[in-house]
Amino acid sequence: MNFVLFSGNLVRDLELKQSGNGKDYTYGTIGVYQGKNENGESKPSIFFDFTCFGNDAKTLVETSKKGDLVVICGRLEEVETTSDDGRTFVHKRVICQSAKACKKYVATPQTNEYDPSIWESAK
Repeated sequence: MNFVLFSGNLVRDLELKQSGNGKDYTYGTIGVYQGKNENGESKPSIFFDFTCFGNDAKTLVETSKKGDLVVICGRLEEVETTSDDGRTFVHKRVICQSAKACKKYVATPQTNEYDPSIWESAK
């Protein structure tokens, strides 16, 4: 089964777009906090591109901005792109089944544990 769930901060503001058949969508990138190593130093964040559609896309664009915490879930796929100079790159992207903006970051750097009971999902 291919199903992933990530929470992370938006790298840039999102923009609502429409496909050729009029379907709303948006795409962006989140940075996922990886906690600290055994020396107490922050580990580098991991970045994931994502695409979401329909009402989730519209709501996410209207309720979030660069730096906000979002939760995305869906399937992970590999995307191959070619640069202007002919080099090929492969990266991972999440095709969202669900995407929500959250108003609070509830993990503590000490424990990196989440308490879903105090999340405030964007309306």
